[in-house]
Amino acid sequence: MAAENNDQPQSISLQVVTPGGMVEDAKVNLVTIPGVEGVFGVMPGHSPFFTLIAPGVISYDEGGMPRELAVSGGFVEVTQGKTLVLARTAEKKDDIDLDRAHRAKRESEERLVTMSFEDEGRKAVEEELGRAVARIAVASGESIQGH
Repeated sequence: MAAENNDQPQSISLQVVTPGGMVEDAKVNLVTIPGVEGVFGVMPGHSPFFTLIAPGVISYDEGGMPRELAVSGGFVEVTQGKTLVLARTAEKKDDIDLDRAHRAKRESEERLVTMSFEDEGRKAVEEELGRAVARIAVASGESIQGH
């Protein structure tokens, strides 16, 4: 049996900041983040990097309890022992109005149906739809994977 390596950190700091201030500051052992090229995970000891995030759900465990935030895009910087998310918006379950999120989703879907793929405003509407879907997932508890 191999000896355990106790030099490896057991948790990382997760900080989620919006223009309105700090939304989350927690010690976590894994965080999954919606990147523009797909969802990715960060664990203790991860190599440093910087990338864009897409509208979606940030998932993590805090003290063994699953947690989620709906984000609408931004940036993430992973450094030694720390994951810093700079998001346009980040909302916890209790901060989300589920009826409003469903209305926003419906309205975005209706607008997309009438837009061509070349329409200059299409990207903004697709981002609105992504944010609404993420808010619905977090508020309804449907997005927690493996918990």
